[in-house]
Amino acid sequence: MKTLIRRFLFGLATLLTLIALVFAIENWRGASAWVAEQARLRARHEPLTWKELLPPLPPATENAAEAPLFQGLLDYVSVPEKNGKMRLRWNGSAAESRLAQLFNLPEPKNPAAPTPTPIGDLARVADRFRQATNYSGVPKTESPARDILVALESRKEAFDQVQEAFRRPHCRFPIRFEDNFNALLPHLSRIRAVADLLAIRSEARLQTGDPAGAVDDLLLMRRLADAAGSDPVLIGALVRIAIHARTTTVFWRGWQTNAWRAEDYHRIQDACITDDPRADMITALRGERLFGSALMDLLITDPQRYAGIFDNGASDPENPVQSTVWALRLTPSGWLRQNQARLSRHIDSIVQTLQERPKGIGYSLAIEPFRMQGKTNSPYNVLFNLLVPALNNAVERADRGAVNGLLITTVCALERHRAALGRLPTRLEELVPAYLPALPLDPMDGKLLRYDASPDGSFRLYSVGVNRRDDQGAGGKPQSPPLDWAWPPRVAGNDHHQFAR
Repeated sequence: MKTLIRRFLFGLATLLTLIALVFAIENWRGASAWVAEQARLRARHEPLTWKELLPPLPPATENAAEAPLFQGLLDYVSVPEKNGKMRLRWNGSAAESRLAQLFNLPEPKNPAAPTPTPIGDLARVADRFRQATNYSGVPKTESPARDILVALESRKEAFDQVQEAFRRPHCRFPIRFEDNFNALLPHLSRIRAVADLLAIRSEARLQTGDPAGAVDDLLLMRRLADAAGSDPVLIGALVRIAIHARTTTVFWRGWQTNAWRAEDYHRIQDACITDDPRADMITALRGERLFGSALMDLLITDPQRYAGIFDNGASDPENPVQSTVWALRLTPSGWLRQNQARLSRHIDSIVQTLQERPKGIGYSLAIEPFRMQGKTNSPYNVLFNLLVPALNNAVERADRGAVNGLLITTVCALERHRAALGRLPTRLEELVPAYLPALPLDPMDGKLLRYDASPDGSFRLYSVGVNRRDDQGAGGKPQSPPLDWAWPPRVAGNDHHQFAR
């Protein structure tokens, strides 16, 4: 019996030694991979900290985020923790509530009603204003657009404050990015709410014969979108894309009803033609790299806090799910470092490709060479494989936003040509340089946007879309992604089209 026990203990000791040796080797390999990745980033002069990534905040007098309208939104106060240390707690809920009260579209009384209401369905929008307790005296006439403008007249001072704030040349909110994935971004939802209300007012102005006012609102929406997209996070880039899609929808509806004048097309084109969010996208990708790195650091150094934050849905490090804590503690830190290094390389590869590619080349073409990176079941890729699909999808959505902007500027040029010469051009080359500074190249394949004009004055204009194949402007089934990204034609009953966000 003693011999068996000794053999068992020897075997157990040998097994534990082998496990410890495997852990030591894997941890060394992972640490070496991460050190090498950091050295590679330094050699490329890539930022490794938020301080290195973020430029200084602009002067308050030049910063829209410092305008009175947004005062208090990102305030913090020091509060003591149970361990006696002090921490900062967000104190901007009152400011957020004030902005929500001013700009949120009222919720429908019927909870089954879809939210948000489509821009073009102004009758339903007007009903929601009438039902709201914070909008009084909203009439019910034969013109829902006029009723909406009456309702929004009570927000004139607030809209004027938005206009005044965004006359300032810069917009940078004082976000605590040093909190990494705990950084709060309450301004993004507020910016989007303001943009949604502006879209409704723009549509109402258009329907009541005020195209100049409608253009004013569209241009202000674009300034709001740029403010959201300037944050070094992908969610900010996605908010920008969503607002631009809403702007495109309102513009298309005005085009659909022939409501825009030549001078309106000129103003809108001037605002859109200079749009190139690539630099902000690169900054956002760098920010996501820092966020991802901080997440991996937390998994390794403080699994208790990670489980408290993410498993409980709130910051509760004192009451985490212990199974998650133990799973992380029993995972070799080297595996997490390998994931950290691979995620960093993937994002930086996209950044480097975007820096090297010409301006007109699509974002998704930049991620194509790296799409299959790490697609194995190796523990070095587990978290990498979970995080990268969402990242790639966000980058692809930026292409749709870029195409929407290119379609707008080209349509503006076409209509200006039609107004000046009484006809559409037969080829897009005829628009340069009088109506476009350069040929409109499709970012999805680098060729000219597809275009043809009909004798009846209609035209087709489209990008080949994400499949990069010319499907003659055809789309897929309603529930599937379109084959081509086309400018919807003037067709009766098509007035509720929404551009993809």
